[in-house]
Amino acid sequence: MHEIYAEWRRLFDRYTPPLTAVAEAWVPAERRIRYATEQGLGQAFNFDLLKATWDAAQFRRIVEENLDLSAQSGSSSTWVFSNHDIGQTRHPVRPPLHRQRGPRVAPLPWRGTAGGPRPGPAPR
Repeated sequence: MHEIYAEWRRLFDRYTPPLTAVAEAWVPAERRIRYATEQGLGQAFNFDLLKATWDAAQFRRIVEENLDLSAQSGSSSTWVFSNHDIGQTRHPVRPPLHRQRGPRVAPLPWRGTAGGPRPGPAPR
């Protein structure tokens, strides 16, 4: 599989600027870095926080471990709090943000990309 991603990377790198890709790989964190290398897709969604409880110590451990793994791969982490594949409450992409403020703003100061559901059309 990673040979295919390396082939895609060579294609993506022909563009100016190079195209980017993000792996949606539900694998353990230590395996995720293989997807996020410069020879692979470049980034991989980090789903570890989806499984976390709202606990500061657990968040800290997850963030520190993933920042370390990101440094090993030469990529950044793509932090995700909700996803279309799981049966949990999805985080809103439009107001009212006051109910979801913690999860929505927590990853913003962390190195990496804060991911979430794509906004749909504005409500009427």
